[in-house]
Amino acid sequence: MAQPENRSEVARMRQSIEEEYESAYRGLHGTAIISRHDFIQKRMEGVAQHNTKLAELVGEQAAIKAVIEINDAAVSKYQAARDREMQEDLMSRALWKSAMLNYQATGLELVALSFAMHHYFRCVEHSPTASKEEREMALHLRQFFDRLMTQLPPGNIQ
Repeated sequence: MAQPENRSEVARMRQSIEEEYESAYRGLHGTAIISRHDFIQKRMEGVAQHNTKLAELVGEQAAIKAVIEINDAAVSKYQAARDREMQEDLMSRALWKSAMLNYQATGLELVALSFAMHHYFRCVEHSPTASKEEREMALHLRQFFDRLMTQLPPGNIQ
């Protein structure tokens, strides 16, 4: 194979690997028709196939190095996107919290809210699939619930 064609084929393989990582990320963070695990596994199998083809063109060590570089770039890209999403979420929560500071709930609203919170943290506590973040949120919610129960008007606590 001529040198320019070889470089073009290497560039095509690198692009294909990048596309597999992009697809895996979208499968993880988007809505998927098939299970996310199966989808991501297929993408990683695609990366492995492209790695094998790339190794035929540039050698095994160079192919591994290229895949690692592409993976690191993909991780950095998605981490930056995730950081932006988290920052936007925190800003949104802060705005919501400041709007709620002036809200005065009725006794019935507080009772309804307390029952909804109680149901939520009971579900999370008994769910084997609850994430660490959900369990931490349930703990904070339980602490808030306990404080809320001391503020309910007499006669509404059952």
